[in-house]
Amino acid sequence: MNKISASQAKEEFEAWLELMDMHPDPARMDPDSLSGFRDLSTTITRALEQGHLVTNAEGNFELQLKTQKAAKDGGNRSLGTLVFYEPSGLAARQMDKGKGDMAKLYQFAAAMTKSDPALLDEMLERDLRVVRAIVQIFLALK
Repeated sequence: MNKISASQAKEEFEAWLELMDMHPDPARMDPDSLSGFRDLSTTITRALEQGHLVTNAEGNFELQLKTQKAAKDGGNRSLGTLVFYEPSGLAARQMDKGKGDMAKLYQFAAAMTKSDPALLDEMLERDLRVVRAIVQIFLALK
């Protein structure tokens, strides 16, 4: 994992926002929204700094998943990498399949990453925190 500086992480985050056609304006946010946006942004930029989240050649985020101990196979295994694409209308429709807020968010995340929703069930919380931050920022700003 290649670590980057805080300023580089901020630049990559801003470039991703631009790629996704999201233009947050803190001056137009109420205090709660601004606080939430800053918290989510911090989660994302810290993951970028640590090299846990990277920007690929197309400008999309790739999350290097931590190793998960899977009970069903009795040992450690890598879950691989999740790529976050700009979601289509299918992602929003997939949310209807979820029962409850978290299930809806996971359905959207699975559509956004073109992965099976069951993968999110196996992920460690430190990975899920980044997934939730990316999805929540996207949903809040679109």
